[in-house]
Amino acid sequence: MDADLYRRVQLMTNRTREETPVAGSIRAWELLRETSSRRSLGWRRLAESFYYPTADWVNSLLAGDVGRDLRASISWLDSDREMFDPALDLLGRYVDSRATSKPASVQQDLEVEYSRLFIGPIREPPAQPYESVWMDRDPDSGRPIFGGPSMASVEQAYARHGLARTAEHTDMVDHIATEIELMCYLTDKEAAAWGAGDIEVAKELRSSEHAFLSEHLGRFAPEICDAVGKAASEDPYAAFAGFLLAFLAVESGTPYMEVVASIWSSPEPPPGAPPAA
Repeated sequence: MDADLYRRVQLMTNRTREETPVAGSIRAWELLRETSSRRSLGWRRLAESFYYPTADWVNSLLAGDVGRDLRASISWLDSDREMFDPALDLLGRYVDSRATSKPASVQQDLEVEYSRLFIGPIREPPAQPYESVWMDRDPDSGRPIFGGPSMASVEQAYARHGLARTAEHTDMVDHIATEIELMCYLTDKEAAAWGAGDIEVAKELRSSEHAFLSEHLGRFAPEICDAVGKAASEDPYAAFAGFLLAFLAVESGTPYMEVVASIWSSPEPPPGAPPAA
């Protein structure tokens, strides 16, 4: 990577909106906007995948849209993309194997598998989808607490970003899919901030994303991914668990501004990137 170029990107992102942007900084902001948009797309597809399967989602899965969007969400990465290959290959093989199946039949199979993994009408499911179940314990019995202190803390995190539970959301707010939705919301707002040149807002949102991962989603989601990987009998859920695990690793530790600088200095710009200034 061009070290001088990375320093220029850093300097550009430290500019305030009131300063007159130069062509180079506008290009850097646009690449950061595109990167954040792709990350938001990944979070959105992951949120959908950890909710109960709907007919629309199954159709999108079988059409290959889910897999394509997940690939697009990591297209800004370089060598780290290899982390996602096992999950994406597994998902692709599943979709190919269901090419002649009726969507209603596939949906029924996935509903049964989702219930077995996450709901468990007969016995305790192997992958409870709630943060409080994984993080909160009764001090006397040591048993998990549904809706314990962790859930209250999650709800406070939503409120800090102006979000509240709707009447349609009847599940507990510390459900893994709902927490993933917050990451989708934050990265989408980050993309809008980069696009508008609101650099301080964009950086604050990136800090909020890191904080939520370290304080909530990143603490228990890896446990769920591991449990799903061991217990899943339908390939999609093992694939989504593997993808989420890798996505968490990248989102928690990859300095994506550095990666964007590397993309910018490469001969071939990423798809959707603006022309060189």
